Amino acid sequence: MKRKIAWLALFLSFLLIFAACSGGVSQGNKEEGENNPPEKPPEEQPVKENDYAVNDLTFSRYDYDTDVGGGAVRFTSAGKKEELTEYKIAWGAEDLPLEGFTYLTSYTTEKESYSYEIPYFTYIPEEAKQIIVESYNGDELIDSEAVALPEGERSEKLYEFQVISDLHLNGIDTDIKYSHALAAFTQIKTISPQTSGIFLVGDMTDGGYEKEYDQLFSVIRTVYGDTVPDLRFLIGNHESYNGQTYEQEMELFEKYTGNTRAYYSFEMNGAKFIALGSVKASREGVGVRCELGAEQLDWLESELQDAGTQKDIFLFLHQPLKDTVSGTISNLNQKWDGLNETETARMRSILKNYPNATLFTGHTHWHLESERPALLGDGTDANFFNTASVGYLWQGEGDGSAYSGSQGLFVEVYDDYIVVRGREFETGEWISSAQYVFWKNL
Repeated sequence: MKRKIAWLALFLSFLLIFAACSGGVSQGNKEEGENNPPEKPPEEQPVKENDYAVNDLTFSRYDYDTDVGGGAVRFTSAGKKEELTEYKIAWGAEDLPLEGFTYLTSYTTEKESYSYEIPYFTYIPEEAKQIIVESYNGDELIDSEAVALPEGERSEKLYEFQVISDLHLNGIDTDIKYSHALAAFTQIKTISPQTSGIFLVGDMTDGGYEKEYDQLFSVIRTVYGDTVPDLRFLIGNHESYNGQTYEQEMELFEKYTGNTRAYYSFEMNGAKFIALGSVKASREGVGVRCELGAEQLDWLESELQDAGTQKDIFLFLHQPLKDTVSGTISNLNQKWDGLNETETARMRSILKNYPNATLFTGHTHWHLESERPALLGDGTDANFFNTASVGYLWQGEGDGSAYSGSQGLFVEVYDDYIVVRGREFETGEWISSAQYVFWKNL
């Protein structure tokens, strides 16, 4: 009996020791986690600053009585620029570059500070709410920074029209000039369905042949069907490359365009529109240039006098005047101006009296980002605009060289200013550096 009690006591002792070691003895109804050490709170992760964005980005508007043009963009280099190769400046909204606009400009990353002067006559698109500066490593976007544009009032738009030139259609539908023409008219129809008119400033055809005129109107019908807008045609030097006499060429021009002569005028939306053109064919000694003649210049002077200096006046001529727009600038040895010295001097003398006049010219094909595609009179002279070319583009000094693209102009008339907007038809973008604004009755 004693032996049994002893063994029982030993067994109970063993159980107590085992329970104590294993923590199996109940400590009552503890809530889960009681007496456990508190969990360590997660460490706060520092906000990572991306050192590849530019610093100190500002935009200041010039001190002019308008909210639609010009200003200065300034910034300093990114904190980290070892991997950066380029900064690009763009119009923006919601911290992204505006879709459908080219970049304003770009810079390499060697400098510490940057200043980009947007000329006072550069139109700020209505869609633009910011200036964006993007940082790139080659083609890779690394980071960007944005600054808000100051808000301002804009005038009421009264009407709009388009100016294109130098389509050079040759009757071959597989030629790139045909697809450029289709793109140009398609975008005009989409962007400006209520256009007041489209002005075709010469060299619509490559040689003035019937098949080329037929192709031009085939393009227009393909895009517009039976609802063709008001179209105004001017004669260029290529409309007289078919070896016929001037009279024969004008008969063909009249058959397709309805114009009985190379120059005419009309009024629309309270403005005066004047079309000018050569009275001689290329084969009659003027070559690629034109001859307006004393009779047409007298007529022009009379038309301008009737219009006066308060009414908007828009003029159109295929060949430009010397030292007005790109392709005609003497110090770049460019020689694509279109009048002889005597007629050039008289034209400049006449137009100088009408700072409310704007002359659109084609012929040079120089693209709209080349040097001086526009010459603004600033209230002391007329305004001059290069229309570039729908068919193919040109660039450079001297005789120049080929440049990719297809371009033209959209003109918007407001209460107190006029906007001229360069368009790249090949990519379907507005050319940001070729958006102009100038004010009436300066």
